[in-house]
Amino acid sequence: MRNSEFSLKSYMVAPLSFPPIPALPLNSGLAFLKDLQYMAGTEGDMTLQSVLNAIQQVKTDMLSHLDAKIDPIQSSLTAIQISLSTLSDRVELLEQRVSTNEDNVSNIMSRMKQLESDNTNLKAKVEDLENRSRRNNLRFVGIPEFAESTDMVGFMTQLIYKVLGQENFPSPLKIERAHRTPTTLPKRLDPGGKPRSILIKLLDFQDKKTILRIAREKGQLIFHGSAISIYPDFSAEVMNKQRLFDPVKRNLRGRMKYFMKFPATLCVIVDGKLQQFTCHKRAEAIFMSEPNSPAGMSY
Repeated sequence: MRNSEFSLKSYMVAPLSFPPIPALPLNSGLAFLKDLQYMAGTEGDMTLQSVLNAIQQVKTDMLSHLDAKIDPIQSSLTAIQISLSTLSDRVELLEQRVSTNEDNVSNIMSRMKQLESDNTNLKAKVEDLENRSRRNNLRFVGIPEFAESTDMVGFMTQLIYKVLGQENFPSPLKIERAHRTPTTLPKRLDPGGKPRSILIKLLDFQDKKTILRIAREKGQLIFHGSAISIYPDFSAEVMNKQRLFDPVKRNLRGRMKYFMKFPATLCVIVDGKLQQFTCHKRAEAIFMSEPNSPAGMSY
């Protein structure tokens, strides 16, 4: 074996020379180094300097390849950083606007609550004024249509005298005005339908009290064969509140004395004592649950 190696060397005329090392991709650098190591181990004429030069070339190629890959990433990161900075500015501006809007909403809510309170007070005052303007009014229900002819005031004066008794009115009644409500006659009047109510306004409030008192004492009132009723005249809001007590009043009718107190309070005489109810549900719970035994209940 040694003789063979010696005979091969004897035929070598000049040391081996290598062409310039081409640029290698990053993933081939390690393989190239292994090739250099192999050649260095098998070819004695390869110098250390040439190996170092080859390593430096591989290093340069690797760095160039890395730079080519990293530069786009760096550009993308720079763009992302700029976008994040812009987004941060926008978020900060949005937070400022949200804070401003919250302050504005808080102020608006405060003003709205104040306006709601003012509106409630104004509605209460308007309702009170409306009912005060109706203080001397009475509503007559059940009077047949066209019974009044053309003189409504004179007709209502004579009706009150006839139904309630003229002897109960020492001084003449003074009616300021009277009319049907609604004032417009329906286009198609049902002969068997309910007639329109008649509203009258008295000049003297005491006459109103006298009429209501006598009507309660007489009970059923009849005019030309028709049953009529007399009620105080209130605003629509008050009348709606009073209508909530209608089921209870129907249940109490003929069993106990009761009356409505302005604006919407049901007053019932129970065992000689006056009981007052401002809530219709409470009255229903007491008088409609045990209609035959109202005594002894707790109020």
